[in-house]
Amino acid sequence: MNSFFSEEADGFVSFRTANGFAVVLEEPVCASEDKVTVIEEFESYCRKNSLKTCYYRIGEDGLSYFPSSGKQKLFIGQDALLDAENSAFRERAEIHQERGHGLEKAGYRTEIRYAPQSERHHRSDPGGFRRVADGIG
Repeated sequence: MNSFFSEEADGFVSFRTANGFAVVLEEPVCASEDKVTVIEEFESYCRKNSLKTCYYRIGEDGLSYFPSSGKQKLFIGQDALLDAENSAFRERAEIHQERGHGLEKAGYRTEIRYAPQSERHHRSDPGGFRRVADGIG
């Protein structure tokens, strides 16, 4: 992961480069009033380094920070909240588990943990999130 720190505002952009693109996850980290400045500065940095830009996971409100960029928007999906306690959801999950689908087949397990979590749960698998994240990209 790379970071671009603005020289004009107190903010930065996290991005990863691949195939001539700088792929940015979400909006710049800065005050709302500085977002356009940081984006314009980052765009200039990318042009100087022969990189095209792609911004991923920008919400409807965040689109207003890109008025003159000439970028197109693409709706990819939306978040969903599932009731893991719902019997229909559990039945479907059990069917997938029986058939060997999903992460269980790769050696991961699924469990429901209720809030609040004890400190013991956090320490029991300190690399759990890292292990999943390392398998991405």
